[in-house]
Amino acid sequence: LRGWQLELAEDSARLDGGLRLGAAGELPSLAGHLVAHRLSLTRWLDFARDLPPGLQWALDNITRGEADFELDGKGLRVPRVTARSSGSVFEGSGGVASWAEPVVALDLKAPSVNLGLALPEALGSAPEAPFYVHPPLTSAYDEPGAPSSSISLGFDIRLGAKQLLYGPLRLEDASVRITPGPKKNGLEEGALLAGKAALYGGRLSSETHITGTGQENVYRIDGTVQGVKASDIARDMASFPFASGRCDARLSLESRGLGLDAFLRHLRGSLHADVTQGRFRSGMDSAIRDFARISLDVTPRGGRAIAEGGRGAARLEALWKAHLESPGLEADVQLDGPLIFGGRSRLRTEAAALRGNLHMPPGAALPHGLTAGVAGQCAFNVGTLAFSLQRAALSTLGVEGQGDLHLDGGGRAPSWRGRLHLQCRDLGATLR
Repeated sequence: LRGWQLELAEDSARLDGGLRLGAAGELPSLAGHLVAHRLSLTRWLDFARDLPPGLQWALDNITRGEADFELDGKGLRVPRVTARSSGSVFEGSGGVASWAEPVVALDLKAPSVNLGLALPEALGSAPEAPFYVHPPLTSAYDEPGAPSSSISLGFDIRLGAKQLLYGPLRLEDASVRITPGPKKNGLEEGALLAGKAALYGGRLSSETHITGTGQENVYRIDGTVQGVKASDIARDMASFPFASGRCDARLSLESRGLGLDAFLRHLRGSLHADVTQGRFRSGMDSAIRDFARISLDVTPRGGRAIAEGGRGAARLEALWKAHLESPGLEADVQLDGPLIFGGRSRLRTEAAALRGNLHMPPGAALPHGLTAGVAGQCAFNVGTLAFSLQRAALSTLGVEGQGDLHLDGGGRAPSWRGRLHLQCRDLGATLR
């Protein structure tokens, strides 16, 4: 067979090979070389339609693929395959070991992958999923009208990259394995994505379970980050607030729907992060530049995707808790309300309930130590260095205050303005 042109919908390929009819009682076999000008896994295979829309688009446009193969009555063997998708070149092998229990296996690696191209949702974009007028050729959900809903096609797809780019961050030796999810009522449910990578001297691992179909996809995400060096992140990420320290984190999240807006709207779960034995970047007050530990706990309650100034942004409603331990200082801050990431500013909020406490043990400067508290309705903008606190309640050293405060840090010198009502029950004790 020489120069055979194959076309199916928008997909096309050229086949060169040999067909062996075999002896009596044997099934024919086909071996050769296939050049795929374009191939869509999302159009034809059901599991690809259950992935996030950005990844669906990546698998919908696989180009300049080449494969050596051998196809017979037992299975399909592909010892060498190359393909291009989302700006990366993948090489590896694949096949179907047995037609009796068909499992599509792929093991592909690329020198470099840009996650923003392969999965734009990871960077805040919200593409619509591709639309097809027909169901996939295989269906694990017994969809009415499927060409062969009785075909149960398994999958074991392993993708890897020597370098994975995630915005300004660089991950090394990254890999993800996509397999059917755990069985429920005897049936495999959805897809399981298990990922791992080296991250700035530490390790990242995650497990994402995707179930459901269409607009009802359900996501369960668990992940950990261990032993990451803050100094290495700071070199690539200008907005990272720490110059040194060890970073660890764990998360457990659930959501549903397709697209970033639906994902944020239904987002629930928890996130905990620690930075230990660290230092803030220059520009922080020298009194608290070094610290023993900073802990952050986030309990999301939903959100939405928004657009500001032509840029995408994410508004996340949550309970945010932070704890600081540093030499001679301990502080707790709780913020209850939405934070907006991206858009006109790196980070801001328009209205959130703030509560904070600070404690300094007795020392040379403060023989009796210091305890202070603050509460109120706050708004801030990291991009313009603006901060305001409405209906503020302050207390320290026996002094209590109420009022409104505004900080403008965007000029040559920071400036405060506002109105405060202060009262002191024992001024002598305060001055001592």
